[in-house]
Amino acid sequence: IWHGGKSGEPELLASCYRNSLGLAIKNNLKSIAFPNISTGVYGYPKQKAAVIAIDAVSSFLYENPQLDKVIFCCFDEENLQIYNRLKEEKVDFLKVRTSDEINVVAGLAREIWNEYYTPIIGKSQGNYMIDKFQSAEAIKSQIDNENYEYYLIDHAFEPSGYIGIKPSGEELFLSKFYILGEKRGNGLGRKSFEFLVNRAKELGLKCITLTVNKNNTSSIGAYEKLGFKNQGPIVADIGDGYIMDDYLMKYTLE
Repeated sequence: IWHGGKSGEPELLASCYRNSLGLAIKNNLKSIAFPNISTGVYGYPKQKAAVIAIDAVSSFLYENPQLDKVIFCCFDEENLQIYNRLKEEKVDFLKVRTSDEINVVAGLAREIWNEYYTPIIGKSQGNYMIDKFQSAEAIKSQIDNENYEYYLIDHAFEPSGYIGIKPSGEELFLSKFYILGEKRGNGLGRKSFEFLVNRAKELGLKCITLTVNKNNTSSIGAYEKLGFKNQGPIVADIGDGYIMDDYLMKYTLE
């Protein structure tokens, strides 16, 4: 019951959702539906309750993926609009840990690379680079053996892109930063960059570096708008007769 927000109401409401989800898992259920709990006669403000509901459920599911489906059932137009707006605004960066999550990243890699990078580097080299650097096996090896961190960019409860980073000395190397074409224009690039800056600061690093193909003019322009400076060309032999002809770009942390 809402008493003004200073009597532990947010904690109690979040606990309600978490405990219900826990009971669903305990009873081997695969789906659960929630009404807009406490927002009727109990008087909980609808916007505040919706934020708690979505945050509590999404964080629980990240740690407990056994459930297949969670339904938010809105019984009035106001709640429906609130939930839809919060859904479109929600962006999370989920650390990749399990084999299922690695497979999601590998699937995104093939889709994005075929759409955006095959025209730049050709289908043959694109397939070679996907298999060597972005297959599920390659990603798992990078995480397990090379100190890489991968994050799924989750927008509106959908995998929408991914990031691969590796701390090296005083810099954070941004190895992979890709967003699905249909998800571009939702501010994911800017929010992802803010996440990267915060992660670099958490690790006590001084800069973020990346390499980008010289012919990928749209990405070069986007990085420059974020504040990256072109450090000049860098060429790498990646095997099987292929090279990566890139620019090295650098963002210095304040």
